[in-house]
Amino acid sequence: MFFDSHLHLESDSFDLDREAVIKRAFDGQICLMVNVGSDLETSLKSVELSKSYSGRIFAVVGFHPHEAKFFDSNSYKAIKDLTSLESVLAIGEIGLDYHYNYSPRDVQINCFKKQLLLAREVGLPVVIHMREATKDTISILEAFNAESIGGVFHCFSGSVDTMKKVVSMNFFISFAGPITFLNSHKLRDVVKETPIERILVETDSPYLSPVPFRGKRNEPLNVREVVKAVSEIKKIELNDLKSILCTNLLNAFPKLKLFKNNCLFDCLS
Repeated sequence: MFFDSHLHLESDSFDLDREAVIKRAFDGQICLMVNVGSDLETSLKSVELSKSYSGRIFAVVGFHPHEAKFFDSNSYKAIKDLTSLESVLAIGEIGLDYHYNYSPRDVQINCFKKQLLLAREVGLPVVIHMREATKDTISILEAFNAESIGGVFHCFSGSVDTMKKVVSMNFFISFAGPITFLNSHKLRDVVKETPIERILVETDSPYLSPVPFRGKRNEPLNVREVVKAVSEIKKIELNDLKSILCTNLLNAFPKLKLFKNNCLFDCLS
């Protein structure tokens, strides 16, 4: 069995064939998916997916740094209300993106801080987006004692040193399609150095398709290629790795442990 710890099935890229994409994933042994919001609208859609596929698709709700300029007191309350739902595992994806700066940096920082406070208040982990903003991201997490919050750095692309810092702060490192790219030597070194008990896998669908699907729309079925790459890099037999990854996902998102009949427990049995 496989899982996809971070994807965006609510994306309009899937409007024409969403159910078929989900069925392909289930038929291909992708037993569980974590759908991640980027703003209030996509968070609500993520929750609806989790209701339609109870116990198979779970939700993460929050405001991406690109959308931080739209985050206000009303959206804060709405996100907070969603966190009480059983299928909502975390606050995310939140963080900083200094590559595009679609929202001003000070607005991104303010939105990030407010959502960290919310995560602590409601007792949920966070899913972090970090692009060209390592220094500020780490500094804010340290100031908020984020190791008491925990969570996941998704689609990690940082250095070995950054990975070690993040792991020391009680975060998991999630790898996606880029670790399969032929020119991804530095990133593959990060995978090699990351403690196996801190690794997760994802597709970030519909983005970042792995080899051999690069250039095409990504979908959850393709997480198998990411798992195979981790297996190769870490020199761990595939079935052993699947069991380890299932344990990691349960530890990264503790609310999953409430679903005693979900496939992660089958993976471990």
